[in-house]
Amino acid sequence: MSFTSIICSVLLAGYVHAEEDTRILEAIASQETAGIKNDYAAVGDKGKARGRYGIHRSAWVQGSMQLLREGRDAYSYEEWKHPIAQDQTALALIRHIRERLKANGQKPTPALIALVWNKGMRKALLTNFRLNGYAHRVQNLCDSADSKADANSRKLPTAKPQAKTK
Repeated sequence: MSFTSIICSVLLAGYVHAEEDTRILEAIASQETAGIKNDYAAVGDKGKARGRYGIHRSAWVQGSMQLLREGRDAYSYEEWKHPIAQDQTALALIRHIRERLKANGQKPTPALIALVWNKGMRKALLTNFRLNGYAHRVQNLCDSADSKADANSRKLPTAKPQAKTK
């Protein structure tokens, strides 16, 4: 199953934030793997962050628990090298972060989701959700993706000239 098919299954399941979460995840991936596309084998943060999205073990567990709460199959941390496991766990982690932000009275914007992704909820709370550079970059990438999507949706199809009939 590809990342696109995972997104399609989430969309078909009726999750209202599926498109936005996909854009957020793509922006996070670009920050975590220094722009190297689809680097599912990446290891960073002195070996603590794994995969395309730089997921730490504790965050992986949170994503897996979210999958289980949703009645889906979860992946063990030892399966982190598998792209499908990373994609599904990362999207579940975003849903978990979204829920925790709402529970803390915050609107889950791409920037706040990225802040919690990058620093964790406890540190985000301690700094009163003050955005860092990482969060600003993710927000900018999401805004840029939104602008491109809006521009593409506004393009009108050009009419094909009809053949003359005699």
